[in-house]
Amino acid sequence: MTNKPVFHTILAGRQTISVADTDHTSTDDKESVCHDVPGLDYEEVAAALAGATDVVLTADETRHLLKDHPQLIQQLAEWGVDDTELLEQLVNILATDLIGERWPTYGETEIDYPAFISRVHAAAKSKGYEIQAD
Repeated sequence: MTNKPVFHTILAGRQTISVADTDHTSTDDKESVCHDVPGLDYEEVAAALAGATDVVLTADETRHLLKDHPQLIQQLAEWGVDDTELLEQLVNILATDLIGERWPTYGETEIDYPAFISRVHAAAKSKGYEIQAD
């Protein structure tokens, strides 16, 4: 396994995102690249996700979950996790990752919300995540 710093500039749409530090780890020809955007606290993002979904992720798990969403990462760094629109995007990404469905919006009557939550929590447990309510 090698662990070496790599520095990048990421283009997200018309914005250039400065990457403070990139951790590059290679194990058995599998690579993981994590981009840390200045001003983004992944522990705070994980706490916001846990507060909204009861699914507890570590900062690293949250970073991995968001790795394909550079625009959202930049917006979170700028506006924070208290922005309701960004929190909605976060829970949608988590639900899609876990069960392949978006998180229901407030007032959706055709969704069996308790059954949806049960499926999300079961999928989270199967991935090794803790559930806050347990």
